[in-house]
Parts: sequence; C-alpha cells; structure tokens
Amino acid sequence: MTLCRIVQLSILLIAVCVSCSDNDAPDIALGDVRLSFYDSTGWIHARPPEVMFALKDMGVIETLKYLGQANYGLLLTKDMYFRLDESTMQILDTAAAYGKPGVRYRTCLYADPTFPLVYALQVSVQNNTYIFEHLTRHPIDATRGRWKMDVYAEELANRASGTMKIYGIFESPDPTREYTWQREGDNFFLNAWSLWGEQQDIRITMDQRTRAGFLIVREYGLMVFESHWTESGAGTWTEHDEQGNISSSGAWDPAQ
Repeated sequence: MTLCRIVQLSILLIAVCVSCSDNDAPDIALGDVRLSFYDSTGWIHARPPEVMFALKDMGVIETLKYLGQANYGLLLTKDMYFRLDESTMQILDTAAAYGKPGVRYRTCLYADPTFPLVYALQVSVQNNTYIFEHLTRHPIDATRGRWKMDVYAEELANRASGTMKIYGIFESPDPTREYTWQREGDNFFLNAWSLWGEQQDIRITMDQRTRAGFLIVREYGLMVFESHWTESGAGTWTEHDEQGNISSSGAWDPAQ
C-alpha cells in the first residue's frame, strides 16, 4: 500500500471517528433542549425519607436545612433564567454574544418592561454537551452595551453530569455561586458552592433508589456539619466548631 493511500485511509478513519463522536448527542431541535431537572419543583435528586420531615431532632433539622438550601438555590436559578415563556420573545439562530464558529445557536431575546435591560438566553450543543447561557445588556451603563454573563450551565447529553455558574451583578470572570451534579448508577451527587460570604460548600450524596444518603458542609474550607441517614430515615450527625473540631454529635431514629 502506498504512503499516499495510507494517509488517505487515516484521514477517512479520523473523519468517521469524529462524526460518530459528534452524533453521541441526540438529534434534537435546540428549541427542545432542556436541563434534566427542567420540570423539577422541590428536589433535583430523590426526596429524603418522608419520616425525616416530622422529626424534631436538631441533627435532622440541620440536615434538611442544608439539603433544601442546595436544592432550592439550584432550582430557583433554573426557574428564573432558563424556564421562560418564549411566546413574546424574539428568536434568533445566532448567538447574542460569546458565539463560537461552526456552532449552531438558538437565542431568545426579551426586554425588561420596567428597566432599560435586554436579556438573552442562548442554547447550543457542543462536544456532546448542552450549553445554556443567560446574558444581560444595559444599553447605557459603563459596559457600553456589552453583554454580561448572568448564568452559565452545561450538561452532558447523556445527563451523566452537569454544572451551573451564577455570576454577580457586576462584570467579573469569577462566579459567586456554583453547582455541580453527577449520576453514577443509583447515586446522585450534588455540590453547591457559595464563593462569597462564608464560602459555604455543601456536598450531598443521595441513593435515588433507597433515598439513603450523607451530607458534608464546609465553611471557609473547614468542616462545620456532616450527617448520614438510612433508607428508614434514621441517621447520625456531627457538628464542628470554628477550628473544624467536633463540638457535638448525636443520632435520630424515627422508630424510638
């Protein structure tokens, strides 16, 4: 086989592999692309055992508080920025900003009726990943009409993992909050970071089948609270002081 023929076959093989990789994402219209928890209202993962909500133990109350805090923040952001009524919006097939060559976009433009603000929600599929970008433009502010990123989210087309970043009201390359989620078998992992204030880091692991799980909370990098619970709703908890040392602990059992 000649060298030229080998090169031709190599190029063809690479092209086929790239084509197969690009087709891993479902053939779906950009207008139908949604986050996997688009219709979720209370929990992105399985709801904790129902019996836990009736208990008065300090540990279970703190556990539900942190679980709710992480889920509520993520779902509220989804509803505010990505769950929109498109009936009154202008729909474009190009990016409003931050567009990449060769990438298809679907952009929804809408205005604020009370402030001179214009918003854009642009959706694309890149490298088998759904990309969601919510932008704001103020025509007369110091940014001179430039688009500012409000929220960036991405999720693998197979829904195995995703991330969401929320930016502050001022232009900054760094987000103020960030969420990541991952599915592995029956387990669902949710991390929620607050990068301002106490720099809180909430990490949740939930068994989607049994609804057992555990929770770890850090502030300023130090452990402040952790808990574990079983399918029956029984669990244990540990609280830590400002130095990260254990200050108190306990257990709850709905059967007692």
